[in-house]
Amino acid sequence: MSVTEDEKQHSTELEPARLSAFFDGVCAIAITLLVLNIHIPEISCMQGRCQRSLMAELLTQWPNYTSFLLSFALVGVVWLNHHSLLSYVKKTNHVLNVLNLLLLLDVVLLPYPAALIASYIGTSEQQTAILVYSCVWFLGSICFNLIWWYIVRTPRLRDPLVSPTELKRVSRLYLLGPLTSGAGVICSLFWQGVPGLVLCSCIVVFYLLPVMDRNNQKKERLSHNLEKKGETVTNTRTY
Repeated sequence: MSVTEDEKQHSTELEPARLSAFFDGVCAIAITLLVLNIHIPEISCMQGRCQRSLMAELLTQWPNYTSFLLSFALVGVVWLNHHSLLSYVKKTNHVLNVLNLLLLLDVVLLPYPAALIASYIGTSEQQTAILVYSCVWFLGSICFNLIWWYIVRTPRLRDPLVSPTELKRVSRLYLLGPLTSGAGVICSLFWQGVPGLVLCSCIVVFYLLPVMDRNNQKKERLSHNLEKKGETVTNTRTY
């Protein structure tokens, strides 16, 4: 008995739980590595008296704190939105897994540009550091949109309760990522980089808002309406 191509495709489709667990683990490691950019100040002390103030040394590390908080929020945003994205997915396949690996490549790369910002912000080379950071954020938003684009165009992997109107609305929300971070890259090319960093920060704050929660509520309402319609049809047939 021969196996059709359609049957082969369905045989490689799995529940998204394993993909979600792997993604969670990588994000947890990446977000932990960010703290390595914050170092304990080294102060020479003789007979219990230190030559410099510890508070002053801690305050001089403000670039490290800034890059840590921004990068922590960025990885957190990726994790939150990926969690929401998978709520639209019923099955995964090889292509979807590969696209997720590309996004993870960007996630694990984040500690590097974060370290660049911590080292060079406030110097003559801060523009290059922020440019690298903006480029990594831009590539991540492109990868995220590729994942969503593939889900939208592969109905068999998608939750059937999601309406086409909802898919379009979410697509527009995700498109803000590459548009804003792309503008950040352009700003970083022609200015000292601060406008680019501000744009990346703004889009991080936007995606921290519970936008996707409202989408899930709509899914629940749609599911409830379908169940009510099913009950109505059943009752009608009974009579």
